[in-house]
Amino acid sequence: MSNKWMILVLCVFVWNVPGVYAKAPPEERMAFTAPYNVQVVVIDKTISLSWQWNKPDALTSMKDFGFDVERSDEKVFFSKETTYQDKALTPGIYSYMVRVRGLSKEKGKWVKLVSQWSEPISGKIVALCPAAPRIELQVTPTQKVYSSIPSLRFRLQGMVHMEKTCTLSNAKYHLDTGRGIAHTGPLAVDKAGKFDTFVNALGPEDEIP
Repeated sequence: MSNKWMILVLCVFVWNVPGVYAKAPPEERMAFTAPYNVQVVVIDKTISLSWQWNKPDALTSMKDFGFDVERSDEKVFFSKETTYQDKALTPGIYSYMVRVRGLSKEKGKWVKLVSQWSEPISGKIVALCPAAPRIELQVTPTQKVYSSIPSLRFRLQGMVHMEKTCTLSNAKYHLDTGRGIAHTGPLAVDKAGKFDTFVNALGPEDEIP
């Protein structure tokens, strides 16, 4: 009999420990217009966000009033201003949404007043290259002998060598005759870093001095 009473007492003690049940979160209620014109600026490892919001003419005093900034990994940050900086980020693409929020007490209970989330916007952190790329280049004229030079074309072949942590966003070629005639254009480079293309050094439209 004494053992049974001991079990009963222990059970009653456990179920009455304060904090066993978490406090229910406050009710959420739509009460504001959503932030808009969200902008991002990426510098080094930091993504800076800014946005606009039309503040109501009559805004009651609220606790913890400000803006939730939700990142694509579902982490939520808080800002009292219409700006936020996400720092020390690793390379990758990050998306963000912003909403208004504040706590108001109604009939003795806290209510979380919020807006809809803004449209998502993204920023990309790119790894810094430890060294400049190394270029292998071979330039070959499309023909070796010209009776006249109405046009002059070259074949550009080569390879762009970069560190594994680097990403090539774009490449361009630039040809300069040294006599005021120059041509610049995009250079198509494949995933392995190779390029092979034909470009015009001189054309009918160029005035040869």
